[in-house]
Amino acid sequence: MPENAKHAIKTYFDYINQGTPNGYQTETITGKLISGNTGGTKVAGSSVPAGVRFTDPDFIVFINKMDLVMDKLQVVNYQCYMYLILRYDLNASCKEIASTLGCSERSCRRLHKKGIVFVMDNIV
Repeated sequence: MPENAKHAIKTYFDYINQGTPNGYQTETITGKLISGNTGGTKVAGSSVPAGVRFTDPDFIVFINKMDLVMDKLQVVNYQCYMYLILRYDLNASCKEIASTLGCSERSCRRLHKKGIVFVMDNIV
C-alpha cells in the first residue's frame, strides 16, 4: 500500500510538471484537456485503475484529489509537504532534504512516513 501512495505522488508530480519550464504549471488541468496537451499513458498505483490514461476523466479526478490532498497537507504539516515536494518532485536525497529543512536524516524518514500515511488516508 505505501508503494502505491509513493507511485501516486510521483505520478502526480510528473503530470503537473510535464512540458513546463522550471517545473511551473502553465496550464490548468481543464485547459490541458481542451487543448489535448495531456501527455502519455502513465498510471498511478491503486488510486488509479490500470489502463486509465491522462486524458481519461478518472485520471483527472485523481489529479484533482491529489491537488486537494497536497493543499491540505500544506496547511496541516508544512514540513511534510515540503519533504514530499523535495523528494518526489525534485528527486532530492534524504541528506539534501535534511540540509534544506534543517533537520536530521532520521527526522526526514519520519516526515516521509507521515507524508505517505497522510496521502494514503486522504486520497480515498
